[in-house]
Parts: sequence; structure tokens; C-alpha cells
Amino acid sequence: MGGSSELQAFATAATEYISVVDAREGKTAEQLLVQVEPQLLRLYERILEVPLTFPGSDRADDLWPASTGSHLQRSLSGQLGAFEFYRAIFDPYEEVSDAPVTGSLADDLADIYGDLKRGLEPWQAGDLEEATYEWRFGFEFHWGRHAVSALCAIFALHFDHRWTVPPLAKRDA
Repeated sequence: MGGSSELQAFATAATEYISVVDAREGKTAEQLLVQVEPQLLRLYERILEVPLTFPGSDRADDLWPASTGSHLQRSLSGQLGAFEFYRAIFDPYEEVSDAPVTGSLADDLADIYGDLKRGLEPWQAGDLEEATYEWRFGFEFHWGRHAVSALCAIFALHFDHRWTVPPLAKRDA
């Protein structure tokens, strides 16, 4: 694929995240989340280097079927079990009276997966403009919040609930 090295680095990170989620079967919630965590960090870091550009023509919405996302979310929900739901503040700068919301790691991981897949199709077809727009716009308006929320929840599991976290070099591939 052509394109900037920043876009190539993000496409690689997106492909790696998708691979980790696709290889989730048979893993405990802890094993899955320990593998997903560095992927989320990499995605966040790499997308910040990709500029938001708008395609020159109209585009189709929802290229990734909702039924696929629902199936993935249900699968992740079963795998995460008691670790699926967490409390979160949607916007930390809103009024103090705003109540926490219930977040779902299964929803977070599935929505990120879907948004990344949505950009992979044009990327693989060589439509770098569309891939760039899909990934960066999606980050700013959808999957970025899911990534940050998921990282916050995973952090709480590690350090507030004392999961043992192996060093990156010793984590299973």
C-alpha cells in the first residue's frame, strides 16, 4: 500500500488489533485484556500522527454490517463475564451533577474493531483518502472514546483490583 509512513503505521496497528480480537477464542478475560491493552495504546499513539482529511466525494455510511458487530459484542460479553461492565463519566468536563454511565468493555472492543475494519477495506483497495478519513474521523467522533474508556477500565482491573500484569516482553502472543 502506498501512502504516508504514518498511515502505514496506523494500518499495521489496526491489523494487529483485529488479529488479537479475532484470536480471542479460548482465552480468559484476563488473557484477552492483557493482549488488547498494548494494542489500544498503539492505536491511540499512531492515529494522532494521521491528519483528518475529508474525501472529495460523498461516501457510503456503515460499510461494516451491524449484525457482525452484534455477534462480536455478544461473544466478547460472554468471554469477559463479570469484567464486562464498568462505571464511567462520559464527559469529565460536564456539570458535576451528571451521573456516571455504565460502560461495556465488550461494546468498546467490538465498536473499535468495527471502525477499524471499516477503514481496512478502502485501505486494502488502495483508497488511502477514504481509509484515512474513516480511521481519523472515527477516532475523533467514535472509537477514540471507546479506546480511552476501555483503557480506563483495564487500568482499574490491573491496579485497583490487583490483577497480576506480566511485563510486555513476557505476555503470550
